[in-house]
Amino acid sequence: MFGPKEEKIAKNIISGFCNYVISTDLQVNNYIDILNIWEDFLETANLPLNIQMNKVLCEVFIFHKTCVKNHAVLYNCQNLQDAMLMYKINGEYINILIPDDGISCQADKKNVVAIFTEF
Repeated sequence: MFGPKEEKIAKNIISGFCNYVISTDLQVNNYIDILNIWEDFLETANLPLNIQMNKVLCEVFIFHKTCVKNHAVLYNCQNLQDAMLMYKINGEYINILIPDDGISCQADKKNVVAIFTEF
């Protein structure tokens, strides 16, 4: 969980502009599906075929794993009420759900993946 220092970093990351935003056809019934894919990728470096077929999504997973800079990957699924932020802060992974009503980088309530980095 966030300590005071990590919370400050997290707020700084997400308060900036998105470095990268894409709409995607990747849709899930809950964010646990994404977290399961992520955990499997961390252990095995393998991704499901539907993600392997999408070069951009593959690159997002690789970026999140290999980037040493503090960052967040946001995934907002159009059929879910919240959005998920997958942070990497000081080498530690922290995942949280946030209300999707204030997300400035979403476009027409589509499935969206965005990357924010610390400046």
